[in-house]
Amino acid sequence: MALLPAPSATIQEAFPGMTLIRFVSNYDDLSTDKGYQFEFFCDRCGNGYMSELSASAIGMAAVYLVTTYFLQRADRERWHFLSECFLALGVVFASLAIPLALDARWTSAAWALEGSAIVWVGLRQGRKLARAFGLLLEVGAAVAFFDAYPSLPPGPPLSDALFIGAMIMSLAGLFTSLGENARAIDQLEALAALDPNRPDRHVALGLAHARARRYEAAVLTLSRAVERFPDETAVYAALGHVWLDAAETRDDSIALKKAVQALSTAASHSDATSDTLTDLGRALLASGDAASAESALRQALTRLPVRPDAYRYLAAVVVKDGRVQDARDALIRYATLVGDAEPVASIATQIASYSLRLNEPQLALRWIDRAMDEGGPTAALTALKVRAEATARTQN
Repeated sequence: MALLPAPSATIQEAFPGMTLIRFVSNYDDLSTDKGYQFEFFCDRCGNGYMSELSASAIGMAAVYLVTTYFLQRADRERWHFLSECFLALGVVFASLAIPLALDARWTSAAWALEGSAIVWVGLRQGRKLARAFGLLLEVGAAVAFFDAYPSLPPGPPLSDALFIGAMIMSLAGLFTSLGENARAIDQLEALAALDPNRPDRHVALGLAHARARRYEAAVLTLSRAVERFPDETAVYAALGHVWLDAAETRDDSIALKKAVQALSTAASHSDATSDTLTDLGRALLASGDAASAESALRQALTRLPVRPDAYRYLAAVVVKDGRVQDARDALIRYATLVGDAEPVASIATQIASYSLRLNEPQLALRWIDRAMDEGGPTAALTALKVRAEATARTQN
């Protein structure tokens, strides 16, 4: 009697009188959390076969993690390297066990959270390989999530599987980003402490705090730098930039006033850059001083390299006075400078609208087409195109 999972032509040729029996119900599943094992038996002859225990991923992970625990307790210094290797293997096998035990939805959630945690550990310990593995897990989580997307069940708004899955992925990415910012800040703090007489070190540290939305720490760092380097334009410019960012984020009028003060001091220096003057123009525009804002922005356009945003803010200033052509021309220069580096569909729509107001439908149509190529044919763009085409026909 042959016990095979499927007929074999070779055995049938060797034993032509033997009937082969498929294993369908005559087996026992002896698998545990440590691995997989099956016992097969024959209903006709009464004998059978038991497979060897094949360790599962979660079983291997448990072995390595428990071994790591005992090595750490036995002698941390002596077994430090070996325990770290076992810890890494345990994490890898645990990660492999997730898609074997769970469906794609839970796999994406578990891998996203695990990946962000491993990235954080890698940042804390300065281990590039750990950070790379954590990022790889987050990429795998995204792949698993999109694989499960077509089969996600519907549910109430803000509590369905799609929303929760996307939220978990976003939070994992945010956590990873915050970890990278924290590591950068730690490095910049060390550089500033090693070389305290370089103002650029303090500027970089203050701006890093601001990017992480640590405005108090950013202001404190840059205020100390202003006291230490009172003649450095870049320090005042950075402090003003931080105050302006905080004012726009928090809608804080006091922060806005401090931004104007710091940026005005920076702009009074002969080496003020286009970035500094543009920030001053933004701050003055937000505070309601349109005339001074226009003056600062026009100065920004004379400093090379020109910051493209200066043209956009200038357009916002002059259009309030009814200078539509100046606003349109400023936006065209902005779009020309940024090229394909940034999306300009909204800017192209504004240019088209201003061109129609200036009775230049052909130019409006060109910018409408560019906006549609980038952002698609929205209802507003379609209506604007109909108006432009009607105006062009009237002129012809």
